[in-house]
Formats: sequence, structure tokens, C-alpha cells
Amino acid sequence: MLPCSSQRRVDRVAGNRRTEAMTERSSAKTKRPEDAKLPRKPGSASGPGDETARLQAELAAARERIAELEQKHAEIINRIDWVIDSLHNLAD
Repeated sequence: MLPCSSQRRVDRVAGNRRTEAMTERSSAKTKRPEDAKLPRKPGSASGPGDETARLQAELAAARERIAELEQKHAEIINRIDWVIDSLHNLAD
């Protein structure tokens, strides 16, 4: 069933309103003055190198945790397989 012409007109008007609202939001973002940026905390004079080192340490810790979880996952799968095999042996 095709929508009637009045429904298409309503959809078109609603689409135009959404487009206008999106344009207003994006232009408001670009008109933000430079001094409106968030100030840095007084004690944080860390540079990009410090941030990189911190992120690399977090990444290394996350990779270790992932390896631990993958190992535990493999152990659980092996235990489940063992239980299934044991149940099959009981049935025989």
C-alpha cells in the first residue's frame, strides 16, 4: 500500500525540520569560541608522552587480562567436554 500524498508531505516536512535542527546544532558547535575550551587541572602538566606511556601500560594490562580470560575459557570448555564424554560413557 502506497502512502497517501498528505502522509508523504508530512514526512517531507518532518525530514526538513530534522535537517534544520541538525544544521543548527552543527553550526553552534563550530561557533564555539576558543576560550570556551575546558581548562586543564592545575596539577596536571603531563605531556603527550606521559599520556602515551599511561595508555600503553593500560593496554599491556588489558592484554594480560584477556590472555588470562582466554586460558580460563579454554579450561572451562575442556571440563565441559570431559563431563559430556563421562555422561556418554555412563550411558554405554
